[in-house]
Amino acid sequence: MGRFFDPHIHMYSRTTDDYQLMSKAGIEVIVQPSFWLGSPRTSVGTFEDYWEHMISFETQRSNEFGIDHYVCLSVNPKESTERPLALDALQAMSKYLDRERVIAIGEIGYNLINDLEDELFQLQLDIAVDKNMLTMIHLPHVNKKDGIERTKSVLKNTN
Repeated sequence: MGRFFDPHIHMYSRTTDDYQLMSKAGIEVIVQPSFWLGSPRTSVGTFEDYWEHMISFETQRSNEFGIDHYVCLSVNPKESTERPLALDALQAMSKYLDRERVIAIGEIGYNLINDLEDELFQLQLDIAVDKNMLTMIHLPHVNKKDGIERTKSVLKNTN
């Protein structure tokens, strides 16, 4: 049987049957980036509950099926325009970044491709540089070419 790694999977919305099937298929390691849960968050606590769920619960759940689970934390691009909540959540995120299973900042980038997203993208890139962490970049679902060009521009200007 093959040994596989899934670098981008959202397990929050998956069942234990999915873990079982992944294990049977030979998936041994997964990385779960932060994503938009499908409705607007109402407080910083909703971000913190989600991040803690990914770090603790999903890691335990995946381990039950022999799958090593890692996490990327972020304020997702779809959530980055809600102010001041996005900035407050970004500040709260700092206390989770040194946890054992947190390996990167992500998903970060663009959804609508606007200035508010620019600011959160840059702030999260700065955090990644300061903490010597990897990033997982999100490209918008629409206007993908514009999103790629704007992402390239931001990355060229980030040290």
